[in-house]
This record gives sequence, C-alpha cells and structure tokens, in this order.
Amino acid sequence: MKVDIAIVGNGILAMTTARALNESRPDLSVAVIGPAERVGSATGASGAMLNVFAEITNRSEASPAAIERFRIAYDSLRKWPDYLEQLNADLPGESKAQIRPGTFVIRNAASGCLDDENFHAIRSALVAQNEPHHECSPGDIPGYKPAQASRAIQALYLPREGSIDSAKLWSALQLSLSKKASNSLVDDFVVRINEKGGRIESIETSKGDIIQAGRVLIAAGAFTGQLLPQLRGLADRVPLMMPGVGVSLLCHQPPQPIESIIRTPNRSASCGLHVLARDSRTAYVGATNNLYFMPQTEPMLGLCSFLTRCAMEQVNEDLYYARVISWQVGNRPVAIDGFPVIGRTSIENLWLMTGTYRDGLTCSPTLSRLMADELTDGPERCPAIFAPERPLIETRTMEESIQEMVLHFVSAGFENWMYLPRFFAERQMESVIEARVRALYAQLETEYGLSPEVLFALIFSKPGEPFIELFRRYLRSAKARPAVAEVTDRVRVGA
Repeated sequence: MKVDIAIVGNGILAMTTARALNESRPDLSVAVIGPAERVGSATGASGAMLNVFAEITNRSEASPAAIERFRIAYDSLRKWPDYLEQLNADLPGESKAQIRPGTFVIRNAASGCLDDENFHAIRSALVAQNEPHHECSPGDIPGYKPAQASRAIQALYLPREGSIDSAKLWSALQLSLSKKASNSLVDDFVVRINEKGGRIESIETSKGDIIQAGRVLIAAGAFTGQLLPQLRGLADRVPLMMPGVGVSLLCHQPPQPIESIIRTPNRSASCGLHVLARDSRTAYVGATNNLYFMPQTEPMLGLCSFLTRCAMEQVNEDLYYARVISWQVGNRPVAIDGFPVIGRTSIENLWLMTGTYRDGLTCSPTLSRLMADELTDGPERCPAIFAPERPLIETRTMEESIQEMVLHFVSAGFENWMYLPRFFAERQMESVIEARVRALYAQLETEYGLSPEVLFALIFSKPGEPFIELFRRYLRSAKARPAVAEVTDRVRVGA
C-alpha cells in the first residue's frame, strides 16, 4: 500500500488528525494503522471529561510550558460544541456523539490539605479567566450521597465542562473516516518502521503488510515508546515515555442517579476521584493513575478495591448495591517531564504526537488542526516548547520536587484511610517520607526536579527491578543532551 500520509496509532488524536487532514486536503490519501480492538488504549478506559479548569492544580502556572498546555486545552474546550456539530452532520442519529454538560468539583476532607490548595487554584483561575461558574451547596448536587464522614465542605459548578462517551466518539470518528474512499483504516499494529538515509521508507504490520508514505505521524499514545528505539537514536533525543495506567469501571446508576461529572481536585499524584453519567442507566467511575514502565492491560485488585471504596464513600454510598458492567484498563502517554511531545523530528518525513497525559482527548480539536497543517506544508504551528527532540522541561527544583512529593504522599495516605496516633503526628511522617525521597535522589544522582507521579513509580518499584538504575542512566544522558536537534528542509507530499 502506498499513501500520502500514514498515521501510526488509532486513538482519538490519530483519528481527529486524519479527519482534519480530510478537511484541509481532501486530495490526499491517509492510512490510519491500529488494531480495532484497541486493548490498553487510553480512550477505551477514559471518562472523557472535557475538564480544563477542573484539572488545574497549585502548579498550573509554574512554568511557560504549563501555561501553554492550559492555553491549548482552553482553546479546545471552546471548540468542542462546533467540532461535534460538524462531525455529527453526516452521521445517522444513533451514531452522533454528544456532550453531557456540567462538572461539580467538590472539596472534602477525605484526603490531605493538597485538596484545599488545588480547589482554591481552580476557583482563582475561573475568576481570572471570567469562566462561568458558581459555588453551590453540595447537598444540591444530583446523585451526590456520600458517607457522612466524607461529605463535601464546598462545591463549584462548571457548566461548560462536561463529558463525552469516549467509545461513541471513537466510533463516530471511525464512521466519518470510512466514508472517504481515499482513507484506509488498517486493522493491525505496527511491528517495524524502516528508516534509511534520514527518512522513513516503509512501515510493516504484524500481518506482513508493507505501507509506504510520503509522511508519517506516530500517534500511538503510550505505545509510542516501543517504536522509537528502531529510529536512528531518536529514543535518546525524545523525553522518556511511560504509560500512566488508569483503572475504571462502568456500573448501573444508583437509585439517585448521577447526572453530571462529580469529581475532586487532582490529588495523591493522580487524577481526582470522579464519577459521571454515561447515560440515565450507566455510571462511570475513575480515579487511578499509576506510572509503569510497560503498558498494562489487566486491572489490579488493589486499585479496583481502592476505586470502588472511594466512590462509595465520597460520592454515593448506594453504589455499594450497583451492578458492575465492566472493568477497563487504559494507558495514558506520559513524558518524564509531564508535557506533550508534539511536532516534527530530525528524521525528514516523521512527526510525533504523544505525551498528552490526561489531556489528549480534551485537546484534540486544537492539536489535530495544528498537526494537520504541518503535515500538509502549512506553517509549523505545533508549539516549539513541546518539540519532540528537546531538553527536559524543568518546572521545579529538586528541593521543590521533594516537598511536593511529601505533600502528595501524605494526601495519598489519608485517602487510603491512614490513621496516625497522636504520638506519631503528621510532621513525623513527613520527615520519614522526605528522608526516603532524598535517598532516592541520591541513588538517581540527579538534581532534576521529578514529578510526584514519577517518584511514586520509582519508590514503589519492586525489589530487584532495574528501574532506578535505568532512570539514573537516562537522567545522566538527558543532562548532557543538546538543546534541540535541527530538522531537515521541508518535503512536499501528494500530487
């Protein structure tokens, strides 16, 4: 098969980019390569919350990179209604994807003081951006019936931040792309990318198909990192990628049904606890985010227990009686510095689009348009700060990293029903955690400020696993990395 543009991966970013290419250059042939079953994909397990302000933390303005990421997300939030209207225009009624409006952000006492800081950061950003919102009584939230000990102290309602059924959205995109004869949806996964003379020559799939393309975009989410080592040292110049594993479940609605998103601020080196309505009969429960070194496809019993208990105690105790429909596991693409990896590479005809963490679906209307423009000889619009071959973005010092980790660790402890006897107060626990994190930094031989998510993954790695040594070697190499590799001159694609 020979096409103008090949997209490796078939998640939301890959599919929306293919659709953007169809709109801007209908004369080009596009192949989207990825297994239809999509085991372990981020989209398959996501709540698909269009949350921008609800994702804000006390560190959201800590760097220019963080501000740029927010700008892209906010721009996308405003585009979603029109984007769906255009997508749905040519689809039958049962295939149309819709936004279920509204997000309630609750502040309860089930976790540590980090919740307070992040809740206040959300409210401050809403005010600063003049974004519609109002404070409401937690008792007025539809479907909110927590255990008394976990009831909310405050709540905010964000009317423009809703959710989408991610499976239905993906199916709508698939149907839309299948209507164009020049599109190819290849139900297979890529096993090899052949590069020669500084450009991609061909792509091989597990079934032995060979695909040649003028330009190639790798948008394979958390699985991108498994492909990069094949490409002329590219893996050494791109931020290390890790899968952020999330476990979620679908269940029947409680007697007092949930109507919108009910969530906490982000906490415990993870996304906040969230429960939302898929429809009048089905609820979605999510909260977990654990970084691993390889993608996971099966739910862990401990995370399942944690997730269900948090949902029952903090959102609706009648979920105890709800029938489980399915458990889901997804892998989010997380760069070691926590920021997207998007743009052109030093390989002549190769672009990357990954590292979007929890924001890929939310940001897809904007990111897909930027990428489509670059792939069709438009201006280079992908933010240079997120260029694939870049030094690690620094947003915190080592000392700030240590103190942030202590705050997240204590938050996680309280969320896991930790009880401290009075003779061992919180401050003593903080000292123990701080000492452990300092010891880890000594092992890593680095002063690069790592995020709590990465530190959790390293601290809780199993004895005998080589991950700390692998990280030590990587960080030593990253420190010596040149600023940004130069890209080659533009090449044209298509007739």
